[in-house]
Amino acid sequence: MTGTSEGVPVWPRPHWVAGGGAANVTLFVFSQVGVDGSTLPLKTRAHGVPAGGLPEGVDVQTVARVDAPDWVNGFFSPALMALAERDLGWKGAPPVEPTAVHVVKVESDDPSDLRHIQGAWALARAFVDTGGFALLDAHAHAWLAPQQLADRPFDGPMRMQDEVSIVFETEPSHDYGHLLHTRGLLKFGRPDLIVHGIPPKHGVRIADIVNQLAERLALGARLDPGDTIDLEGLGALRADAYEPGTNAPDLQLNNRGLVLVPLGRGVPASEGGEA
Repeated sequence: MTGTSEGVPVWPRPHWVAGGGAANVTLFVFSQVGVDGSTLPLKTRAHGVPAGGLPEGVDVQTVARVDAPDWVNGFFSPALMALAERDLGWKGAPPVEPTAVHVVKVESDDPSDLRHIQGAWALARAFVDTGGFALLDAHAHAWLAPQQLADRPFDGPMRMQDEVSIVFETEPSHDYGHLLHTRGLLKFGRPDLIVHGIPPKHGVRIADIVNQLAERLALGARLDPGDTIDLEGLGALRADAYEPGTNAPDLQLNNRGLVLVPLGRGVPASEGGEA
């Protein structure tokens, strides 16, 4: 990989508190070109490399489909293709068959800024420029087309909608009702957030409130099990450690989680409840 030390401004974490946990960014770039990381033409400004160069903890691999066909085909399971139809308009299969998957992983232990995320996206942009036709953000559970990535302003401030997904489960769980949860806060070394028992008519409003809390965590604030927090519009809540199958369904977050439990009037428990 090539590139100079002059890059785009580093995304800060103005609310950073030490001890939040390790961050991980994992991106998959699907291509018909097998360029590997050692020969990747990385352009500092054009690809959005953060000032000071790529961070430590970068791991880049290229997996040829011929070498691992079952692994590559696993990306085209019904569940992931449902996401691809939502995000890219694909119906059941990619428009072309990938011959290689570029894997970009960046890990950072309790990062005080967000250069690790910027570095991961810079590498993904470089792989797109070599022929990548689609990307999958593993932790946010989001697919992107090359043009969608190109439309993201990488030399401006971090945007939550580009990094974290807010998921409202339209089908209620038998024990927990409708759930709302985040995906992607592992990229910031923070637990994902879960709220259950949400009437659908309140879903959009509560999603906005939870997103504001998620952004505070992304910018460095901490919320730990046992902490209480008062959110305008939801009231006082306690953060309980997520235990799949015990206090929320198994959401396969691949991350720690916090279930936000109302301490008084707050998250409505049923249709007609007060919010």
